[in-house]
Amino acid sequence: MNQPHHRPRNIAYCTDWGRGRGRFAATLTILLLWSVSLILLEAPTVEGKGVHVTLLAPWTETPLLQEGCEMVAARGAHFVGFYQCMQDVWKRVQAMNSSDGAAKLTQKSQYDILLDMMEQANWPPTQVKLAKMRLAARLYSPVVEAHWQLARKAKQLIGGCSTEGGPFVLTAGKVICSEDLLEETLSAPAPVNETQDGHEDEAFSLFAEIDQLHPNAKGSRVVILYGVVGEEQTMQLLQVLERHLHAVRLAFRHLPISGRMWEHPLHVQGYAVTVDLKNVEYKVIDEKDKNDAGTDANDANTVEETESIGSVGGFNLTLLTQRYPQLKPQLNAFASHLVDMIDRDEVKVDFQMWETQYMGIAAAQYVMDAENEKRLNVLMNLLTKFPLHASKLSKMGATVKAKMNKKMHEELMEFASVVRSGTSPVFLNGRNLAAEKLNLFSFLQKLDEEEQLLEGVQRVFTSYRLPSANHDGFFSAKTDALNQAMVSVRRSVHRYIASNGLEDGEPVPRIWLPQRSVLWLNNIQRDVNYVYMPAALEAILHLNINGVPVIPRKNLIHAVCVVDPTTVAGLQNIFTILKLEESKQPVRLGIVFADNKWSPELSVFKRGNDFITDKSLSGVTVIIAATVWELLKGEEHPQDVLEFLSEVVQARSTRGNLEEDEIKVISSNILTLAGKTTLDNILTDASFVEYYQDTQMKLREMKLDASPFTLLNGKMFQGNMLHALRQNFMEELHYVRGLVQSDALTERDDDDFYESILRLSGARERYNEAFYSEKFYADWTSKPSLIFFFTGRFCFLQ
Repeated sequence: MNQPHHRPRNIAYCTDWGRGRGRFAATLTILLLWSVSLILLEAPTVEGKGVHVTLLAPWTETPLLQEGCEMVAARGAHFVGFYQCMQDVWKRVQAMNSSDGAAKLTQKSQYDILLDMMEQANWPPTQVKLAKMRLAARLYSPVVEAHWQLARKAKQLIGGCSTEGGPFVLTAGKVICSEDLLEETLSAPAPVNETQDGHEDEAFSLFAEIDQLHPNAKGSRVVILYGVVGEEQTMQLLQVLERHLHAVRLAFRHLPISGRMWEHPLHVQGYAVTVDLKNVEYKVIDEKDKNDAGTDANDANTVEETESIGSVGGFNLTLLTQRYPQLKPQLNAFASHLVDMIDRDEVKVDFQMWETQYMGIAAAQYVMDAENEKRLNVLMNLLTKFPLHASKLSKMGATVKAKMNKKMHEELMEFASVVRSGTSPVFLNGRNLAAEKLNLFSFLQKLDEEEQLLEGVQRVFTSYRLPSANHDGFFSAKTDALNQAMVSVRRSVHRYIASNGLEDGEPVPRIWLPQRSVLWLNNIQRDVNYVYMPAALEAILHLNINGVPVIPRKNLIHAVCVVDPTTVAGLQNIFTILKLEESKQPVRLGIVFADNKWSPELSVFKRGNDFITDKSLSGVTVIIAATVWELLKGEEHPQDVLEFLSEVVQARSTRGNLEEDEIKVISSNILTLAGKTTLDNILTDASFVEYYQDTQMKLREMKLDASPFTLLNGKMFQGNMLHALRQNFMEELHYVRGLVQSDALTERDDDDFYESILRLSGARERYNEAFYSEKFYADWTSKPSLIFFFTGRFCFLQ
């Protein structure tokens, strides 16, 4: 079924808080600057417009009433919303002289019921549009499908009347299908040690994330109602259960609906539908004429004929013809026309470097000159047909640059320092959305969160007292006053979000790993290879010609990598450290070796007349850590450390694994050449034993033993160290620059910038898993004023 699609709001690449149009223009300018630069470097891929695709999802179509009540439950008060939705649906189904609800009503009828419910409940217009979009996208069909699978499993396990296809109740492993028997069972005293007849299965367990638990159920007897939204028998069973909520713990699950209407696969239709929807593999349906037996052969010939076309004026005609073989005549005609235009100098494709310098600025101005509602179309036209616009933009560039004032130029440099080439950052009312995680469903979730935030704020600003049992606390505010208050709140919230973010893991909490656990491999302040860098800390306040802060000869960016050297990922990170040090990057590098076999417990056993203690350790890890610790003790030998680690990596790549005896030989040779003590002496050295045990204990206490990961000035990033630096180095440099600019970080901190930066950033000495876990938001709409002013510290009114 095709449901109407609605756009809930216009999404821009920047919002208009603070500096308004100027900042928007600056953002769009820098985005286009990178986009244009990328297009100049690579031949663009031009997608055909209006290409219709039909995708086949791997689940069957689920009724909209089931999905709709799940949607209502997900909005606001989770549990109350679901059971209220069931009651509202039942009233409307009765008014239609029907008793089957979601089982027999057409999807159009179910859709109309949901819209009527939203209208009667006074849903805000934006929420209604979002709801329509969620229903059209089938956002909640996986949840309903999960209920269906649990119901089928319960039928297989329990049998009885559940196999008849109607609603049923499960309690204590027994199935009940009639109201009278259910009333009799619940009225009788619950059996002592009530069990599920040996059935240990998820079909008889409750899932807080999936099941709809009744909010008023206070008892301990677990009861699961498998039913159909809007169906008579389901509502009769529910009425019985609601009379016994004091004694039961009630959960509702959707019953599978059978019949020809529901057994065909769900089709998702639209334009440019991506294949990553809901993170499930989709199969593209072949809609070509099945009797056209010669199509594949013709397509193959077309590809062979067009291999020699290549690129013309920036358009890769070979690739386009492979993708759209049916358009080969039109593409050939277009290529000929484009060649003629190039020959007549009407289209220019060969640009000198100075001719492309201000193309991005000109492109941004070209888009900004269009009317607001047409800008997105102008932008798309510019990006998809860039070669046709390149000559004009090149000529516009110098003029636009000349008109740019100093303030605009500084803002461009600020954006250039944080927006990386080839990226496409997306902002929703100032909230930075992670582009790599952005798809239709995550985007709908962000839109819903934003609307609920603004709706809650609006609710607060129309309240003059705390709601009570006798008064809801609301009155009608003047429109102008309310709008002014909302504008102020929006701007304040947007500024905060722009600086701190609201995404999962953003801002990333900083972890204060003690320096005594870190083995530092370099020191920028004492290394002669960095003598070319300015010595004064204040140098970071200046920008170079690329808009990047000047980096002084100070230990300002600390990258500590926690690795297990016995794993491939650990050795890859060690190899990355070697390359970074070899290229003399302005980053202080540290390493911590994590022993995956270490345990604080001692094993004691008797051998003959002697008691032997055996402590769990990885021999390879402890030897590597001991060697590095010794080489860095006293008179530092960083070059020897790097040579040792290089040989360890080489041994792993040559033989495929690391043997303890082989590592001992490598370690002994390095220690001898460096004039250090023997490996046996190091392993029995009380100072090293204390260091090693304290480090492993600290990693376990702080729950940081899941290596590899990198701490960038305390910020935790999983995976490869190089990726963490590429993605976050510039951001961290600007953060440190801000500390210097505010005089929080000064030359007085020269002795230990690591400790000073972590102290100023509010780093924690103990890792808390809750920092990284998924956020849950409480429903505070029922008492908005009280909760808002106690927990809404993100909002600063000006």
